[in-house]
Amino acid sequence: MRYILIAILSLSAFFVEAQQNGRIQKDKKNDRIESLRIAFITEKLRLSPKESQLFWPVFNSYREESNQIKSSGKFDRAIEDMSESEAEDFVKDKFSQQERQLALDKKYYLKFREVLSVKKIALLYDAENEFKRKLLNAIKNRQEQGPKKRFFQGED
Repeated sequence: MRYILIAILSLSAFFVEAQQNGRIQKDKKNDRIESLRIAFITEKLRLSPKESQLFWPVFNSYREESNQIKSSGKFDRAIEDMSESEAEDFVKDKFSQQERQLALDKKYYLKFREVLSVKKIALLYDAENEFKRKLLNAIKNRQEQGPKKRFFQGED
């Protein structure tokens, strides 16, 4: 009995450490992606040091609020398992999310105008979409070719 208890405690400690290491690895990966995003957007927009200093706090605030909108209203069930009434609520919630996102985009367009030209704001939207495409392609390529493929390697 004593040995079983020791084994259970040892395994518990192992799993807790594995979870923490997994979280640390995920955080490192997210930090790396954010660093790549910053470098990519800075280069695409050709931000001066002064523009960068003014732009990034506004952009980070925008992303935080946008992520809050995207994470709100998540349904627990698969659409296939929803009743008609639940599906209707789901669709209406999606419309509401899109409306809140549009209002946020308009609000931050005005804030971006305070620190960037309109042309750079247009480039920002394009750069964000291009970064997402490159990120998804890199993930797809990594899954196909294994973990040794580097992020954005060989992409133009």
